[in-house]
Amino acid sequence: MICLVSIGSTTGLASGQWPNSWSCSSSQCTGVYSSSGGQQSYSVGIPFANVAPSTEFQSANEEFTEFEPNALNCDVDGKAVEAAIGIKKTIDTDGLGNNTKNQTEYGTVLADKGSGVQAGSIVQGQSYNQSAQPSVNLTPPRNSIGATNAQVVGIVHSHPYSGSSTIDNANKRPSPADWATADQLVAQGANAFRLTLYIIDRWGNVWAYAYKGPSQRTSNFPPARNLSTACQ
Repeated sequence: MICLVSIGSTTGLASGQWPNSWSCSSSQCTGVYSSSGGQQSYSVGIPFANVAPSTEFQSANEEFTEFEPNALNCDVDGKAVEAAIGIKKTIDTDGLGNNTKNQTEYGTVLADKGSGVQAGSIVQGQSYNQSAQPSVNLTPPRNSIGATNAQVVGIVHSHPYSGSSTIDNANKRPSPADWATADQLVAQGANAFRLTLYIIDRWGNVWAYAYKGPSQRTSNFPPARNLSTACQ
């Protein structure tokens, strides 16, 4: 669950959040971090095939028709994958255990202030041991890049291990509270055609959902869409 209002304490994680470089191959994207202790790599899964470079998007070519939304949003997708790698690194190194109910949500926002998509700081939220519906406050990440709600084009956050396979599988999708936050952003001027919710499931896979209004949404619509990394 995500929110853009203050609901308690969050912890900013500014140091070493972003990979020095990253690349994608098949269904995996890997970021490399360099430090005095040497290089470390952290990966996220992309459950769908990576698409061709945006110059190859052709509406007349049925092979690429399903990927057309990324022609508009691949700059958001690229920054989202980078942020997801940063979140995955945090999950892998926070000592809470990926497969325990101590693991917390982490999240950030992506905003376009007119000079390209930026990612805010990664912040920590709650675990299932702390709340029946863990949440993360994304006001600090938005403020860290001086963005308004109207400039937000993406939200990237994790859904941690819940202890229930039914819940974990449902958590591949945005929660009702996640959609409610997106509705608030659109009501405050966010571009509904650009806004995407990115969910990192407990297995480290990144799922992307294009914004749809309340009247269009069902339990399985919108479907997850492919991510493009062509703009990295």
